[in-house]
Amino acid sequence: MNAPLTVAPFPAALAANPYCTLLYRGIEQAGARIVRDGQLDTQWLRRHRGAVDVLHFHWIDSHYQHWRGGPFSLLTLAKFAHKLFLARSLGYKIVWTMHNFAPHDSKSPLADGLARWLMLHLGSVVVHCQYAKSLIANGNGRSVSVIPHGNYMGWHPNQVTKEEARKRLGLPSDAKVFLTFGLMRGYKGHTRLVNDFKRVGRDDAHLLVVGANYDDCEKMTRGQVETDGHVHYHRRFVPDD
Repeated sequence: MNAPLTVAPFPAALAANPYCTLLYRGIEQAGARIVRDGQLDTQWLRRHRGAVDVLHFHWIDSHYQHWRGGPFSLLTLAKFAHKLFLARSLGYKIVWTMHNFAPHDSKSPLADGLARWLMLHLGSVVVHCQYAKSLIANGNGRSVSVIPHGNYMGWHPNQVTKEEARKRLGLPSDAKVFLTFGLMRGYKGHTRLVNDFKRVGRDDAHLLVVGANYDDCEKMTRGQVETDGHVHYHRRFVPDD
């Protein structure tokens, strides 16, 4: 009987998002073993050689971005690359899920491009859509797989009826409701979304903008919302429960 595939994820979990938790729970249910306390250092890599098959990375900028940017990020990237080459030489397989083509808050575009090239040539890559695959599929020398993003069904409790929820939120019972939900960041396009929604101008449509603000996009979006009775702004972090 073959031993189960053993995967060390980086990261294994996120503080405010159950994505990784649900992903690795599903991978475990498929028969793999997850090592959640993996460490990307020489001692750990040598000690777990042969016991761990795959190192699975997500947001790689956390491994090399330096708050000073520029040459500091390049130096940190060199250290990250050394660890990856060591892992490959020890027999580990490397998988990278490319959630973003480039980091949202880049400190060094050069370091980002080099890191992306590194991951494309050292291991296999997973993306969530065909468009993302088209950005990187040519000439990288490695396989690129499209795996749709998982959902959060069953994670968040649903104990409120549709009618009660609309009543609490002050929405008409027959309205067509659109929702943007999550942390507000400039790159997500909340301002454009509100402008486009208002341009459509349907009397039966309402837009909910829900989430804690992170940068100045919140101020702009809030100004748009206050002038339209069909756009409802709820500035707060919404916990899982």
